[in-house]
Amino acid sequence: MKKKMLMLAVAAMTMTAANAQKGSFLLAGSVGYEKSGAEDSDTKTYTFNPKVGYQITDHVTLGAESLLSRIDEEATDTQSNEYKIGGFVRYAQPLGGPFSIYGDLGSGYQRKQEETHDINDKYTTADGFYIGFTPALSVDFHAGLALNVSIGGIGYNQYDYDDIDVKESGFNIDLGKSISVGISKNFR
Repeated sequence: MKKKMLMLAVAAMTMTAANAQKGSFLLAGSVGYEKSGAEDSDTKTYTFNPKVGYQITDHVTLGAESLLSRIDEEATDTQSNEYKIGGFVRYAQPLGGPFSIYGDLGSGYQRKQEETHDINDKYTTADGFYIGFTPALSVDFHAGLALNVSIGGIGYNQYDYDDIDVKESGFNIDLGKSISVGISKNFR
């Protein structure tokens, strides 16, 4: 019997701007783990996604973001590492009471490295760029402490491989297919 995909959006531990206020700072980050596979093989994905920003108005935050990701594929004995660094803009809008929505639009540089250990050991690297949009809902519980929930996003990725003449690109819509939960706190 096949194992079903297990996705743990492990606390998008965000020290961020709930109740966004002009002149405040945003410190954010998420940690993730996903495991999927069949009877004799597993794929494990680990991610860490820190962000830092400054709120230029009550609704708009500008900042820098990064991503560190590792994927271990047991079936092909492949390990992949991915690194991203770029900028983002966030627009937040209160809905009334403790509820607000926000969207993050981010773009930047990315690099990935893959190592395959089979009869032909292989090491490949690629550089490229990404752009993505992530909508989210925020619920303020107490004094700027909030719960944030995202249900996926929309993105485009492009890679140029270093040692081979291959370009890879992809567009994905992940709305409703994944969920990420985190906490946030506003700092002045």
